[in-house]
Amino acid sequence: MAGDEIPPARLLCCVPFCRATRGDRKNDPITASMEWICARHWALVPKRLKRRRAKLRRLTRRGYDDAKAARLDHSVWDQCKRAAIEIAGGIA
Repeated sequence: MAGDEIPPARLLCCVPFCRATRGDRKNDPITASMEWICARHWALVPKRLKRRRAKLRRLTRRGYDDAKAARLDHSVWDQCKRAAIEIAGGIA
């Protein structure tokens, strides 16, 4: 029953040593593969990355090529996550 994984009760921030968590939200329940950046660390992510991700999400809603947009969105999310971790750790 590997496909019947129980999602975690709380979701931890992606930044190491951050103790921020969140629970289920209306229209956004927690899944086992979900990642999240808390508001404090999200504020550290450069605006250009946030704008790029928002634009990709708008294109997806408008019917743009879903597979390509999803792949690009995942790439930008990884960049956002990396930036938040590096800035929080004092690397960047």
